[in-house]
Amino acid sequence: MFNTIVYDHFGGAYVFTQSSAPNSQTLSFSDITYARQFLRKLDIASAELEAMFPSLLDAPYSGPETFLDKLAHLLCQGRLKVAEYAAIERLKKAGSVTFRRGTGSPISILPAAAVASDGTAAAAKPTVSYQKAKAIIEELEMSDEQAQALVSELKIPAAAGQQASVVAAPPNAAPASVAPAKEQLAQAVADGQVVIEEQPRRPKASEKSSAEPANTAGTRRADKVAPEPAAAAVQQQAKEEEEPECKLTKLTVMCNHDGRKQEVTAATGTTLELDVVASETNKRGFEKIKATVDTSAPCGSHTQSSSSIFPAPEKTEKGSLENTYHLACKPIRNPFKVLWLHSIDPSRYNIKASSCDSFRPAAVNVNVFPKVSWSASVSYGLGSAESASGNPAKPYSFENKPAAFKGKVEYNYDEKKEDLALTYKREINQVLKKFDWVKNKLDYFLRKISDGKTPVQLEIAWPSFSLTYKAALEEDKAKPVVKSTHELAFAAAPLLGLKGTVDLFPIILKASKANPAAAPIVAILEAAMEGVGNDKSVASLQADISLKFSIGTAVNINFSAKGANGEDDKDVKSEQSLNLEFQLEGTVGAKGHIWVIKFEKSYKAGMKTGFVGKVVITRDEVGYYWYSRFLFNGLIVYFTKYEKLEKSVGENEDAADLFDDVPDDIENSSTTEWTWIEPDPDEEATDDTVTDPGTPQAQENNRHYLVRF
Repeated sequence: MFNTIVYDHFGGAYVFTQSSAPNSQTLSFSDITYARQFLRKLDIASAELEAMFPSLLDAPYSGPETFLDKLAHLLCQGRLKVAEYAAIERLKKAGSVTFRRGTGSPISILPAAAVASDGTAAAAKPTVSYQKAKAIIEELEMSDEQAQALVSELKIPAAAGQQASVVAAPPNAAPASVAPAKEQLAQAVADGQVVIEEQPRRPKASEKSSAEPANTAGTRRADKVAPEPAAAAVQQQAKEEEEPECKLTKLTVMCNHDGRKQEVTAATGTTLELDVVASETNKRGFEKIKATVDTSAPCGSHTQSSSSIFPAPEKTEKGSLENTYHLACKPIRNPFKVLWLHSIDPSRYNIKASSCDSFRPAAVNVNVFPKVSWSASVSYGLGSAESASGNPAKPYSFENKPAAFKGKVEYNYDEKKEDLALTYKREINQVLKKFDWVKNKLDYFLRKISDGKTPVQLEIAWPSFSLTYKAALEEDKAKPVVKSTHELAFAAAPLLGLKGTVDLFPIILKASKANPAAAPIVAILEAAMEGVGNDKSVASLQADISLKFSIGTAVNINFSAKGANGEDDKDVKSEQSLNLEFQLEGTVGAKGHIWVIKFEKSYKAGMKTGFVGKVVITRDEVGYYWYSRFLFNGLIVYFTKYEKLEKSVGENEDAADLFDDVPDDIENSSTTEWTWIEPDPDEEATDDTVTDPGTPQAQENNRHYLVRF
């Protein structure tokens, strides 16, 4: 529940609240990074935090899923407040006024806000009725002037006293003997605006010790209204006796990189944080933190090096002007636990200043992060499968190309580099082999096609993945924080691809045989495609005639993002596409050989078109949104000319002399394209994401938001 005291790793106490703590006492969080760091240093589990704030579980929020991130956002927005417990205690002392009963017992009157911020104290205060509060105030040694001054200091509304007279007094009662200011105080106590606390009796002069509480601001106000010469003299004497020898003015904690530091003064009001990056061993560089204490009047016991640190560091160098602490990070034994650098838990140290008179908190928390960075670039393709035949005169073939993995996963820690792809090569292969079952499911189908006689060619492109990941922990030169940067790119191109091709020419020939007029031509074409001669004969010649129609489809995924401190910037983008292609291609050519010369020549003409459907996920200043697009690839007509000549004479001297002027290898290919219909531009169109100022409906129609910030 709220108003529960929570401690951090250094023993500091804090109070969470939604409204009861005065704004002047609450901590301010203008940066989400600082808010997260503050919550992480608390010595409490995330489940306990959720149990403390059940009312926040249903609070409107769009962002990261963790409850810790939710609390951090609420702290920045001011919907959740936190104050140091010590600051609340100082408020209680500063805002309270002490008077005495006739019996001599001291009574403190203080604002309820100061007590309500302490959950335990607030729970212990019983409800006081107006009549009881009125009786206690009448019993106090308080003049009307003192009561009026107290009402003004506590800012009690003037109507409170008038309401008390109407509500509390009987209809026929005599006018109250107390002054209106005292009525206002009594009503404020009954309303819960002011709290009355009975303090232990002050010891006699002979029993006084250094533990006697100092005079508060409220008591000085009362003394000013009605001075008591004897009491004032005693207070002045005690003040002179308690005058500090030295007073703390500033604590400076600095690291040895780019002058990064934190300075704590009386106006700071909270414990500051300094993040650094260091090694776990002295050989590779501990972080050297210098702490300097400044006082107004240094005494013999306190100097510029009067600082302490908890827990004990690896090494401490004490000097006359400063202390130098050698700090180490937490060792990392399992690199995969720090794959996401934003989740690293640093080593925490608390540096405090010492002086005769010190403001609080006079401390800086130093968080030491490890030297870690990642650089990975890997790809894995499951291969491809092809079941094909040129025409019925050729046998079917089936080919299944194996999977392949390549790349590096470089892990840099403490200036040491390791390629985890090599270290864990056997484990990686075991995981990747599990993908083989996907391929085996379709092997039976492909082989079944191979048994047929239809000239169909079927190609399957199994998933092919590529991943690039870069991340590093870096000290922010402009801020006393450590930022984690990341760049991530993932592609599945394709996630799955399928292309089917059928040769229509043999089908046309078969259908033409039924026509007597076309039968002679069909016989000539079949003979030409059958060819004459073979590879072992002196010469051979075979015609290559086809009319192929193919349909191909592929699913591709591309994702890229980069950012800092676990949050993506505006460059994040995820694109999923479905490609559909159509192609019609006619081929006329011939190939063969003459003695030691092989030749091939062909002419191809065709047209191709297709469509692409896309779903894109990206972000703007509002949040993450998606939009879809449908693109036409246009209509393209092309013509290709191909020729190849290869000479292989071996040790045949006669052939070498005869074909001496013929080059050993010639291969030429040229393609000319004509675009009959222009394709749609492959870019984000204005119509897809345009938003007119002042028209949120237009934005909703074009940008479909998944998460809002």
